[in-house]
Amino acid sequence: RWDPEIIKAILVASVPIGVTAILQALNLRIDILILGFYVTDWTLGHFQAAAWFPVGIFLVTSLLMTVLFPKLSRLLRHGSAQGSAYVLGLVKNGLLLTGLGGLAVWFAAPTLLAWLLGRDSAFGISWLRILAPMLPLVFLNTVLFYVFVAAQRPSVCLITLGVGMVLGLVLSFSLTSAYGATGCAIADVVREFIISGIYLCFLVQEEHARSAALGLLQVDRKSVV
Repeated sequence: RWDPEIIKAILVASVPIGVTAILQALNLRIDILILGFYVTDWTLGHFQAAAWFPVGIFLVTSLLMTVLFPKLSRLLRHGSAQGSAYVLGLVKNGLLLTGLGGLAVWFAAPTLLAWLLGRDSAFGISWLRILAPMLPLVFLNTVLFYVFVAAQRPSVCLITLGVGMVLGLVLSFSLTSAYGATGCAIADVVREFIISGIYLCFLVQEEHARSAALGLLQVDRKSVV
């Protein structure tokens, strides 16, 4: 028999997480939605091919965090130092890999796009190279989303992603209208950088995660540079 109180508790807990998950996905698709108003379908298709690399990092990281989420929840529920060390190690290693991956994508952009698009790939090379620094940022933002959800702080994700969406819309409209697809790519990178900064500011305020947050600030800066 269904217990109304249990169902109500499940809905109260799941709705904020569901809304923030939708915001997270929308943040990565703002560029395509807005760019479609300013460029031809041909240009939009080439840009979308380049934009699939950050989306791919998001999907792979989400799958990884889904597997690690039960352990992460147990460690962060009690605010232990072990949880802080676990988050720091996970993100440091992940940022190293995605930072190297972004560097590889920057150098291999002509080859990658030629494999995806064929002879017309030259138009997307500059866009992919602009988006390459976005790869470690997308990884970091996705991991921190799951970290705050595991720590029972979905409100942090809701605030961060809400601010990111608003700023992303403003940046995308202003830069895309002025510089086309190049401006849209720049807006993507700036948006993800802002979201990373907001997440890390909230993480610094967490007493048990302060040392991890300060370490991540240094690692994130080095990986992007």
